[in-house]
Amino acid sequence: MRLIELEPEWLTYEIREEEYDIVRPGVSPLNYKPEDIIKTKGPRTYYKHVDRKEAKGIMFLCPVDFLKNNGPIGTHSIICWDPSVPIQEGLTGPGRWHLVGDSFENLSLVGLTTSSVLLSGGCNAHFHIINGTIQLC
Repeated sequence: MRLIELEPEWLTYEIREEEYDIVRPGVSPLNYKPEDIIKTKGPRTYYKHVDRKEAKGIMFLCPVDFLKNNGPIGTHSIICWDPSVPIQEGLTGPGRWHLVGDSFENLSLVGLTTSSVLLSGGCNAHFHIINGTIQLC
């Protein structure tokens, strides 16, 4: 399977300091009243679709679910970030890899300790991306 089949997109992110509403702690977000909403302020993470030069990550459909579902319907996405991206709330993922290549057709993920992508839980996907090709483990 080729990476290009998994609807890949180049990503970066930005963190904005914003004011937003949350449901008061201890109150169910499924059953709250207007007085249970409080304003808070803090950092919020936003993903941005960019071109290759600006990319700090890649988002694509999970190859294991894609095969199981015979296509994109019901298939979750995976985000893989470059090592320059800190591991923090909103920027989590299965690990960090160098994005080697200038297009989806020749992209390889090269890890600091391992080059495989391993999801713990859910579909438990385990695979490599080498020269634009998905190799399931």
